[in-house]
Amino acid sequence: MAGFRNHHNATPTHSEEPNVRESPLTCRMLSETEFLCAEKQWQELLASSDADPLFSSWYWASAWWQKIREANGNGAKLRLFLITNDDDQWLALAPCHLVLSELFRRPVNQLHLIGSGLPRGNLFRAEYRSLLLNREHADELLPVLLAQINQNTEWDECFVGDLPKTTHLYGHYEQHLGTYGWFARETTSERGYSVSLKAGFKSYLMGISGSARRQVFNKRRRLEGDGQVTVVGPPELTLLDACQQLNAFHRERWNADAISTDQLRFLERACSLPGADTPRLAHSALRVEERVIGVLIDIVVDRRQYNIQLGFDEHYDRALSPGLLHLGYVMEHGSSNEIDRYEFLIGDGLTQNYKARFASQVIPVTSLHIVRTRWLRVLHRCYQALRPGSSSRSRTAS
Repeated sequence: MAGFRNHHNATPTHSEEPNVRESPLTCRMLSETEFLCAEKQWQELLASSDADPLFSSWYWASAWWQKIREANGNGAKLRLFLITNDDDQWLALAPCHLVLSELFRRPVNQLHLIGSGLPRGNLFRAEYRSLLLNREHADELLPVLLAQINQNTEWDECFVGDLPKTTHLYGHYEQHLGTYGWFARETTSERGYSVSLKAGFKSYLMGISGSARRQVFNKRRRLEGDGQVTVVGPPELTLLDACQQLNAFHRERWNADAISTDQLRFLERACSLPGADTPRLAHSALRVEERVIGVLIDIVVDRRQYNIQLGFDEHYDRALSPGLLHLGYVMEHGSSNEIDRYEFLIGDGLTQNYKARFASQVIPVTSLHIVRTRWLRVLHRCYQALRPGSSSRSRTAS
């Protein structure tokens, strides 16, 4: 790949400066108007990258941003860092926003990836976060994209949550991030869980333990002895009805709703556009006769089905787990309808880590906190030094 030029003619601070001399490539900032009209270019870049097809999609990002803007923006400002070639083909993208915070009565500008970073504006947890990089040239594009972000003088600190450790960004953090003159640390360490359905549902069942197989499949026999069992989805089951039933289960168990009206509207907007690569709602209810005993709110995209939220009737037959049986029915249906993976997503569960017993793949994820402004760097280094038992890892540079 050829070298790069920057639209603002600034010099990267990275010690191994990319070749920014004669080049057919350009770094620039994407405007809000361009962003909201960029479905085609964004999705083409996403398809050429290793970024998550749901949480890194234009559909998720644009629906989130429009919902935030409707709520007066919560002070958020778009900062979309883009690399293109002479044909205006998108090669790399860091879809961020800037928000003003405060520490010790001093203003602190925070940079976040779109979909997170606003305490009253996070509609759903946006998981498996990353930058969008053309996979053929990711190793060369990433330092240039980070240099472009560093040249932006507005932000003081940056947060990248739910970053898989398999990404180019995490590998770059491990090897080089300290050379930027930033203070960088890992603040959390979690796991995501995924089920492979490529070989079919029967093959998946043979790969899990006997006790797990009984919970997700064998106990169907007992359930079906109670009456006719059906799994109902759209269009018969509306998203509103599914969310209302789900909330009823959660209020009974946790005394709180699982999905707000804003979250429901967000899901409708993110999955509303026609197209082959548009996310599709796949909510469903598990019924025994006319009684609903389980609800799943799922989204399907790129041969993957994501479990966004689930709930079940905890009073229905304590010898069964309606939620796990419901997952079994849905995974079996998905495997016969060209779903390659079912995503349990990040987290170990509120009361027990059921995901680990049923997953085919465990995905380690971390969250990065990157500090650039000098007084904040000094503060965080002192804080780190006073916490010798801290489990967070850091990269520092003078």
